[in-house]
Amino acid sequence: MKTLGSHISMKNKFYKEIDHLHLEVTSNCDASCPQCARNWWGSSHTPTEMYEGEFKKEWIKRFKPFNFNKITINGNYGDICAHSDPVGLIAAIKEEWPRVSLHIISAGYALTPEQWREIGGMGWIGKGCLPIQVDFGIDGVDQEIHSKYRRGTELDRVLENAGAFMEAGGQATWVMTEFEHNKHQVEEARYLAETMGFEGFVLRPSMRHHDNMPSPVVNDNADIIDWIGPPRNSNPNFEKSIKSIQRNLKIDHFKKNYSVNRTNVKVLYATAVDCWAQREKSIYVDAQGMLYPCGWLGKPITWKNTCESLKSEIGFNRTDDNSAISILQNEFWEKLANTTTDNSLSVCQRNCGYKSTYAKQRAESNVENFKDVVDIRL
Repeated sequence: MKTLGSHISMKNKFYKEIDHLHLEVTSNCDASCPQCARNWWGSSHTPTEMYEGEFKKEWIKRFKPFNFNKITINGNYGDICAHSDPVGLIAAIKEEWPRVSLHIISAGYALTPEQWREIGGMGWIGKGCLPIQVDFGIDGVDQEIHSKYRRGTELDRVLENAGAFMEAGGQATWVMTEFEHNKHQVEEARYLAETMGFEGFVLRPSMRHHDNMPSPVVNDNADIIDWIGPPRNSNPNFEKSIKSIQRNLKIDHFKKNYSVNRTNVKVLYATAVDCWAQREKSIYVDAQGMLYPCGWLGKPITWKNTCESLKSEIGFNRTDDNSAISILQNEFWEKLANTTTDNSLSVCQRNCGYKSTYAKQRAESNVENFKDVVDIRL
């Protein structure tokens, strides 16, 4: 295998080529969204598999052999706004790959408008360079509605930051997750996005509601203080289930079982997946410098269970101990490749199966491009 623009060759039966780096730059975030994997239903309790980490800008050199066409900054836990030096990190990325298409997903609350203006201007550094793209997660047109899910953020600051970013030449997309509580503001949000100069507007349904049940928001004592409902009709058994949901939360709190994700991994026979990492030609690197195929496998307990299921060593993917090339030559990748066409892993079925919630969200999302000049990606 040869990476584009390089003379690196290696054996890897999972990838034909790699030109997309999916990067989680920090595990920290200033928001506390109640369905996020980094907090337990909106409380301050740390989920069981949460970790602390920050991707240092000098780590960029670990991936110098690759000539990436695209870099996406987004992860399971953190937001680039919570990185200690986000401007310096982006500058280091642009210095290494000046013409890369850089796409950032962010709540957009933290940092100052001046910092966002600086980020917006980094795309225009020479001939052939592309503007930086940012998807701003904005879930309403007033503070009360927006912060019902985007807890800990201020809408006015988000809009001010997005405006400063766009003024400097950055291309911004307004991404609205639709819930029961904000669906009445969709048209107003779309109008405001177009008026402010966003490149486009994405409306996507919230998919984190098992059996279409509203999700609880709890305090640190595991008391339910709010509910976040799906954008469609809730499960008719919801009212009957409230007491049992509260009881289960109290039990988990007593046991300090703060898991928020399914982390089990097993083989599902005679099943195939439409593998996102293969389709995107992408590798995922987390805030600890660990290299994975994708973010869905890039969670500590899920990764441990995946390696055990495939009978692979755990820890071979550390870029501080091993080069990216040597990691990609590990026997793990051949074992993983064998599961994409048959006998796939349950975690892959949940996220890249043909009937997965991710596939359903993509199918039900509405993407509108106002200016017809940018590829808007979910």
